[in-house]
Amino acid sequence: MLLRTRFYIPPLRENDVIRHRIIERLQNVSGGEIVLVVAPAGYGKTTVVSQWLHHHPHSFAWLVLDQSHSGEQRFWQYTIAAFQTMMPDLGIDAQNQLSANRVEEAVISLLNDLDAQSQRHTHQAMTLVLDDFHKIENPTLLSSIRLFVDHLPPSVRLIITSRAVPDLHLARRKSAGQLVEIFRDDLAFSEQEIAEFVSVKLRTSAEKLNEPIQKLLKSTEGWAVGMQLAVMSYAQHVDVGEVLSHQEDGHLQRDVADYLFEEVFTKLDSDLQQFLMITALPKRFCTALANELCQTNSGQSKIKQLDQFNAFLIPLDNHRVWFRYHDLFRQLLLQQISELSQHTQKDVHQRAAVWFENAGYPEDALHHWVKLQEWDELKRVWQAAQFDQDRLVTWQHLIPHSVYVQLATEEKRADKQTDTIPQTIEPLTKREKQVMEYVKQGLSNKEIADAMYISLNTLKVHIRNLYGKMGVENRTQALLKLTPEEH
Repeated sequence: MLLRTRFYIPPLRENDVIRHRIIERLQNVSGGEIVLVVAPAGYGKTTVVSQWLHHHPHSFAWLVLDQSHSGEQRFWQYTIAAFQTMMPDLGIDAQNQLSANRVEEAVISLLNDLDAQSQRHTHQAMTLVLDDFHKIENPTLLSSIRLFVDHLPPSVRLIITSRAVPDLHLARRKSAGQLVEIFRDDLAFSEQEIAEFVSVKLRTSAEKLNEPIQKLLKSTEGWAVGMQLAVMSYAQHVDVGEVLSHQEDGHLQRDVADYLFEEVFTKLDSDLQQFLMITALPKRFCTALANELCQTNSGQSKIKQLDQFNAFLIPLDNHRVWFRYHDLFRQLLLQQISELSQHTQKDVHQRAAVWFENAGYPEDALHHWVKLQEWDELKRVWQAAQFDQDRLVTWQHLIPHSVYVQLATEEKRADKQTDTIPQTIEPLTKREKQVMEYVKQGLSNKEIADAMYISLNTLKVHIRNLYGKMGVENRTQALLKLTPEEH
């Protein structure tokens, strides 16, 4: 199955500074052109592209990539499904070609469909955003992507965000004026944007700040995350003069991040510190998972507290069910986890693995069994999920060779055939189906909570998670979206 949240554009944050000068550059990009947005972590690559799409709405598809998409079939399944969020009938033949393991033919078929769209329609080109492209490293896959970008039709503009320039051989595009490059210096906040940032975040003007914080803001060189940390330090009355006295050329950004993290993190109460460290172990989390990992019922309030910082927590869906931490902040949190006992770390990973499996997210569960080196559990989950050979290749570097061989052998023995591309909507868990049954009966939220012996807040989490999986906004839409089997 395909994870639906991979197609969600990040929502706008109320207090974000709108990057008008970069948005204007994106707005001037035409169909058939490619935009590379390349910069290190924390420069706002994803944010500025999402701002553009929110402020200049048109037909677009958003796809968040990770290492699991490095297999050719997996990547193109997601890419075709992304286009189908705009045009459901597009790419049907390409899916059939993928089913027969004919990747090149699938790419060509997709290109032909897109070209046909440009012949039939003269309206504004659609946009495909490939976010976090630096996680794609498979040379074979890059070759098929090069085929796609070399023949990109005028009906599509392609936006790629990445921490490194991708190996897509784009020199010809650049010489033809069909490549737009936005790099770190472009994304760095200007003095005017820094002043606006301070005004929005601290509700005051930069001129009214004391000299050390002005120097620190300047020293971040427009680095978005560095500025956020600087502003947080000011709000928490950190001695920023001490920060500046420890800076060295060439190491400024890392030192600012490390120092301010330590200052800000240590100023938080111990419960919130513990919550941060524990929920940083999984790559993503929701309230229900956080409650299970921390053995608490206060996950929702903790998430609200973190969201007030407006710097660390990133919602993964429009219903704000799933969250992750900013990559840089998560790295810093993981450095602090050594303070937790080995027993606690192991217990958290086990709880996460069991929760993800029971909730219907086997691939998330696998990551935790890998951390624990519990290979028998990994094989059990893998075989129960019936992952294909293409997915197995992407896990090869994460598991011992002997385990890889066992899984590959078992797959060949099963001789599993896939006739269709998996559905793009995640199946409901048993608990969510139970909620849905009560909804169909017309029960109110309170009546459902009473019938299931759970709190109203817990029920709301189930409902938000259910709606997020189904891609709907309310009860009526959910009922219409139910499959025949669920009726």
